[in-house]
Amino acid sequence: MTNKFILLFLTLLSASCATSLEHIRAPSLGNEWKIGYQHRERFTDNNITEYVPRNESIRNWSKLYTVQYSKNTNVVPKSFAKALLQRIQLSCPEMKSKLINNDNISVMYEWSAPACNNPNAPKNSQNINTAQHEIFRIIKGNEGFFKLSYVEKTKKMNSETRAKWINKLNKSQIYKDGKMVKAL
Repeated sequence: MTNKFILLFLTLLSASCATSLEHIRAPSLGNEWKIGYQHRERFTDNNITEYVPRNESIRNWSKLYTVQYSKNTNVVPKSFAKALLQRIQLSCPEMKSKLINNDNISVMYEWSAPACNNPNAPKNSQNINTAQHEIFRIIKGNEGFFKLSYVEKTKKMNSETRAKWINKLNKSQIYKDGKMVKAL
């Protein structure tokens, strides 16, 4: 009886290990970038990796590329994006945002703001201490969602950089077992 239980347990354990997770095929950054910060929560599946130019640090960057994952299947990309933008707007009323595109599984926005230091901003808002211009895309999968973003510390990103990153983020797709995921 004990041997059968152990065999059953090991079979279930190996089967659960063989299950692959959704992953993102995101823009290639080349060797001019490095990981500045990475946090992976093993049991909650909330992960973030932030990339900075090779000669910069996470504490002192001019450009930042971020890949975030959350195993939250209840997220509606457009609603999530709007809530995020509202939090930024609370801390920086001069922030301007624009919808770039929207489809059934993803949304892409950009926002820009001058340096803001709003002492009356709610504690959960993002207080922006330097001018920033960000482009982000939220993509929903069947197991969670990804947020990809590119931000520069500038009031206005140049048009070539903006077009390049919109194109890169648009090409990013969620895959599982080698196949592109179509969110339900």
